[in-house]
Amino acid sequence: MTIDQMWERLAAHQPYADQRGYGEAWARMCEERTPEAAEAAAAAAWAVLATQAWWAAWAAARGATDEATGWIEKAEEVK
Repeated sequence: MTIDQMWERLAAHQPYADQRGYGEAWARMCEERTPEAAEAAAAAAWAVLATQAWWAAWAAARGATDEATGWIEKAEEVK
């Protein structure tokens, strides 16, 4: 795989990044192609992943009750 192919594949991820809430940082990374922009995109994507993991753990700690899953659904709506 060449560097150009890598950037093409990263750019193809843009719709998912937009949907998950880190699209702005992802688009900047694909446009600028700098280590700083890549670090910012990674941090933005990690923040989303960490938030999702926190909600999953919170729900698991509560036995996936209706209350817990309701809060998870609300968190998904916010993104």
